Amino acid sequence: MESLVAMVLILLTMSIGGIIYTNVISSSDTTRKLQAGFILEEVSDKMKKEKNYLDGEEEIKSMIVKKRVMKYEKVAGLEVMELRAFDKQGKLLGSRREIISELADETISE
Repeated sequence: MESLVAMVLILLTMSIGGIIYTNVISSSDTTRKLQAGFILEEVSDKMKKEKNYLDGEEEIKSMIVKKRVMKYEKVAGLEVMELRAFDKQGKLLGSRREIISELADETISE
């Protein structure tokens, strides 16, 4: 009889723990941050493919992606492409920085 009661208590405790764990995981921003990372990668690939290194802002899948290209201070001929994804409330979900070469683009296009 005592083992049955102990097993029922263990089962209840495990069930409640599982429910709490599921709620914590689903309420976090992990999914949105992962989606933001994929979107930033797509935007980066598109910018490099089209060689469109202009600053700007666009809305993709209910996220605001801000694009900025700056000169790389340490080496001439290089630029830094910075991408940031924000939600509608302005919370940063993800960012990506890449060094791009102006010289490589000129060499390829000739």
